[in-house]
Amino acid sequence: MAFDTLRTLLAHDDSTCAPPALDALLSGAEWKLPSRTASARLLRDIWSFRQETLLEMGRQPLPGLAEAVERLGAAGDVRVHVAFITDAPRRFHVYMSEDLTSCVGVWEGRINRGTNQPTSPDTVTGDSPTEPVSAPHSTGEFPKEVTGDAPADR
Repeated sequence: MAFDTLRTLLAHDDSTCAPPALDALLSGAEWKLPSRTASARLLRDIWSFRQETLLEMGRQPLPGLAEAVERLGAAGDVRVHVAFITDAPRRFHVYMSEDLTSCVGVWEGRINRGTNQPTSPDTVTGDSPTEPVSAPHSTGEFPKEVTGDAPADR
């Protein structure tokens, strides 16, 4: 996928986090798009769990997470691309249709400034950027289905 495609999709998306993600992209932030796609339903399940965990802990999720979870849920079982735009300490998660014609959702996460890895649910607000990731998939990293490192399950 070309930079121009990501830029165009963000420019035409009406989600809360699309403008800051586009600003980061245009200001030279690092971006990547793993070559694989993932199920919108799988991504909704993962980030819905993260959102629930934060709320149970009395923390507010970062901007756009609830909206992205809702939009991923509305997308159902379709396959989506996941692009990451990293502008430390922010990492935008951009979900795009498999044919790259529309943006499914965007939300703003946080990364550990020292390791460039996502922060844990209790520090996702950026309060303590030294904690490792803690999530239901237990490895401390995004599941391979999300990063694109796993074989496609089609």
